[in-house]
Amino acid sequence: MTRKLLPYVLYAFCFLLLLFIIIIDVLPAIILPTTIRLAFSALTLLFVLAATIINLSCLKNEEEKEKTVKLSTWILFLFYLTNLILLLFFDRSYGRMATPILNSTMDYGTYYGWRTNLIPFKSIIEQFENFSISNARDFIVNILGNLAAFAPMGLFVPILFQRINNLLRFIVLIISMTVFVELMQFITMAGSADIDDVILNSVGAIIIYVTIQIKFVKGVFCKLHLKV
Repeated sequence: MTRKLLPYVLYAFCFLLLLFIIIIDVLPAIILPTTIRLAFSALTLLFVLAATIINLSCLKNEEEKEKTVKLSTWILFLFYLTNLILLLFFDRSYGRMATPILNSTMDYGTYYGWRTNLIPFKSIIEQFENFSISNARDFIVNILGNLAAFAPMGLFVPILFQRINNLLRFIVLIISMTVFVELMQFITMAGSADIDDVILNSVGAIIIYVTIQIKFVKGVFCKLHLKV
């Protein structure tokens, strides 16, 4: 196997992993544990990182290096976005399965009463008030998980979509995206439709976006052949 071919073999493994995750999530009665999903994500990151390093070692032109790194970033973004969609709408370990589409027995009145919150900070305050060691997992999922879910958008968007080149545009984009997700969760009754999810998802993404705009961090990205 030549050195130039190896990166594309590694990229192909990434797509096979992604295809496997999609098949497992869509098949009925099979639950993909979060630990396995995270392991696959780590493996994909390692494959893409290795492929990028090998490619860069073969290139001398700065423009070609930038294109190579951007290709790897697109692959990681596709993997992240697909996993995010599966997690939000099809992950049975969190009770999500686009229920009206798949023979739900729950009506919208019941769903609205049990799984919908339109009062800002209500769920967040309840999570902190009810926190204990016994329900630490729920706290991590609902607070830290929601902060982390859209956080990578704060990295991918400025790298891949350079028209979103200021904080205001990014805030408008990320709030629009999270509101759309919550609306779709309400329509499909997958998970819960919660205004606090919009707040936490948006805050997580904005923190990352602001962080990578720091001069020192920008300098690090430049050395990695990435423009943010």
